[in-house]
Amino acid sequence: MRATYAPPPAAKKARARLAGKAVQHALPDGSFIEMVAIPAGTFTRGCDTSQWSDERPEDRITMSAYLIARYPTTVGQFRAFVTATSHVTTAETERSERTWRNPGFAQTDAHPVVCVSHDDATAFCAWAGLALPTEAQWEYAARGTDGRTYPWGEETPDDTRLWWSGTTRRNGTCPVGEHPAGASPFGAHDIAGNVWEWVADWYDDRGYDTMQTIDPTGTKQGSRRALRGGCWFNSFSGYVRAAFRDWFDPAYWIDDSGFRASRGAK
Repeated sequence: MRATYAPPPAAKKARARLAGKAVQHALPDGSFIEMVAIPAGTFTRGCDTSQWSDERPEDRITMSAYLIARYPTTVGQFRAFVTATSHVTTAETERSERTWRNPGFAQTDAHPVVCVSHDDATAFCAWAGLALPTEAQWEYAARGTDGRTYPWGEETPDDTRLWWSGTTRRNGTCPVGEHPAGASPFGAHDIAGNVWEWVADWYDDRGYDTMQTIDPTGTKQGSRRALRGGCWFNSFSGYVRAAFRDWFDPAYWIDDSGFRASRGAK
């Protein structure tokens, strides 16, 4: 049975005051990204009983406070970045027919941006005064302190909690924020399903470094970057677990992958 963490009552009250508190982060164009406050704390990372060895070893990880975007970065937010900087995405450089502008299915400015590489996501964050979250930051924001399997708890995934193909076959993304029942304990939405999310870490298929238990940042080098959260195309519940890890070449892009941003607490 997976170990869970029971904080003392005083700590629970302090976290309740901070968790999910909305913070508006101003972008250079005058618009805002809504962030949620993630309090300092300790959580269970990974899963020793998983069929995937890269989720091991399960460990207790201590995190400093930070902010993470309530939703994945949207088409509208990415459009503002491109307008301001004339950024050309990896897909556009490769002259692909599918790009963030036309991923092969209909999107509005409220949908999560897709067809962006890790390099594109990093460039957006640099413009926005933000950063990609580390894997540990992403997982803590997704599962909270009680070691839950999914952002919403232990209940089997269904269409009320996330946008995926486990029940109904999907052909693209949905606007962000349409599945509040699937929000994480800290109020992060769409953190399971809709789009895979790039994170800052290099991916290491050997699992986690047991020496890093305080604000871990993963291996220092590699050839693949990690992604988390599952996407609209996935039909297997294992892929939308909070502990599941995926990876791509950082120059890779596809129509089911996007990102959300983070920053320090101050």
